Amino acid sequence: MERNRTMTGARARVLWDGKKIGWATDVRAGDNHDYRPAVVLDELYVAEHVLAGYTAHVSMGMLFLIGRALRDLGLTPAHGATSQDHLRNALALGELTIAILDNQTSEVIGQVLGVKVRDRDVTFQAGNLVGVQVVCVCRELRDTADLA
Repeated sequence: MERNRTMTGARARVLWDGKKIGWATDVRAGDNHDYRPAVVLDELYVAEHVLAGYTAHVSMGMLFLIGRALRDLGLTPAHGATSQDHLRNALALGELTIAILDNQTSEVIGQVLGVKVRDRDVTFQAGNLVGVQVVCVCRELRDTADLA
């Protein structure tokens, strides 16, 4: 069996639109195929399961780097002077692509398309590093089978 094919955190590099934006500590991505049962009259069993939707998600833990907050990098909208400014800034913000690469081979092993930051939480804790947890909405999750 071929050696050194097991992916580890030390090999993972996370890029947002092709750029490393900070120090990621963890990434979690997943998708959901929403199958609905077709239940019909005069039948006890489900006739079939029908694909009704698809959703994908990604969340990431990062270390807080001074001067490199998500808003500083243009990844979340600026608030502006009014709520209308905030809305305009949010609507003007485009979608991002997150790629996860194997830093030993530069191979893309995962890709998240149509990403927008939904939630951002910063944790300040005595005696610890400051962490940022980010949750994103996205349109599609691709893995190595989709990228081949």
